[in-house]
Formats: sequence, structure tokens, C-alpha cells
Amino acid sequence: MTPKESHKSELKYITMNLTVIFKRLILAYLLIALFFIIAPFFVSQSLKVSYFNNSVDLDNAYYLLYIVWMIVSLVNLYLLYTFKKPGKQLFMIVFLASIILQLFGGPVASDPIYYTLEGLGLTIVGALLIMLYYTPISKKF
Repeated sequence: MTPKESHKSELKYITMNLTVIFKRLILAYLLIALFFIIAPFFVSQSLKVSYFNNSVDLDNAYYLLYIVWMIVSLVNLYLLYTFKKPGKQLFMIVFLASIILQLFGGPVASDPIYYTLEGLGLTIVGALLIMLYYTPISKKF
């Protein structure tokens, strides 16, 4: 095997590993998102947290925008997982929309589990953004 062929096979191996990591990060983010969607129905909050969160009065339009954002976010994860071209651009739009929604959402108190999972979710989003724009995976879109 020539050095050039060796380099090509090594690059292909690295790209395959990045693909596996990328897909696992998407699945991890999906699990965290599903937790945030399902948890309010099953996990009880402490009395202080629920009192604080119920004292913030949000308009129904905000909740509608949040539901639309969740649906678009889940569709986007599918597009990313299957390496569809619109997924890359849509991920950045969904990310920026999430920042805007959080800015207008008002103050929120959270339990340690929610806080930790939110931090993990943001870390995964950062890793996905880096992989989408600065690794060989960006060429798959």
C-alpha cells in the first residue's frame, strides 16, 4: 500500500468514526428532548420551583411558538440523522430560535435534574454545530 492509499483509508476510517459519533450525539439529544417533553407529565417539581414557575405569566402565543419549535426541532433531528441537505441549515435556524424563545420566556426555576440535562443538551448542540461546520461530516450534506 502506498502512502497516498494509506492516507485515504485512514481518512475514510476517521470519517466513519465521526459519522457514528455524530449519529449517537443526535440520539442523545433526542433522548434529552423527549425527557423535557414527557417529564412535566410524570415528574413532580418541588413546591418552590412550581410556585415560581406558575407566577410567570406567559401569553398563549409563546406556547404556540414553543410547540412549533419542538416539532421543527424533532423533524430537524431526523434530517440530520439521515444527512439530508436542509438539515444543516435548519439546525442553525432551530438553534437561534431556541435562544430567542429562551430570552422571551421569562425567568424559570428548575430542579437539579432539569438543570443538568439542559446543560448536557446545550453541550451536545455545541458539539453538533462544530461537527456540522468544521469536520468532514459537513461534506455529507
